[in-house]
Amino acid sequence: MSSAVKPIPDGHHTITPHLVIRGLAEAIPFYEKALGAVEIYRMPMPDGTVGHAEIRIGNSIVDLGAQAPDWEALSPSTLGGSGVTIPMYVEDADALFAQAVEAGATVKMPMMDAPWGRSLRQADRPVRARVVARDPQGRPDARRDHESDDDLDVSREC
Repeated sequence: MSSAVKPIPDGHHTITPHLVIRGLAEAIPFYEKALGAVEIYRMPMPDGTVGHAEIRIGNSIVDLGAQAPDWEALSPSTLGGSGVTIPMYVEDADALFAQAVEAGATVKMPMMDAPWGRSLRQADRPVRARVVARDPQGRPDARRDHESDDDLDVSREC
């Protein structure tokens, strides 16, 4: 007799980002240094590469998958960019920004004060997700701190 399987595994949320990464084994240390990620799991492949990994950033788990063109799993560096950002709420966006730059993130726009918190705005898209830097894969990272519970109402007005 088997026990019931939880529909949402412990530590996960309803939606869990899954990032496709070219050079996954090299990317994990970047996320550890840049974002304070903690590696939870890695699946080594017979050829010595990493096929899948899970990291925890803050209270969230992020799945990482190796680029696999045969499965149409392509990284932003292969695709020439990404249409996805994953905002992070943090205690100190300035400190995390500096930490990410020190770890090798590429600055696309400087930090700035905005009605939705200390963040920045992608030049041509006044939407709530704010891009701060790009990781070595070309994936935009958004970092923000939450200064007011009115943040969402202000963002909707923008």
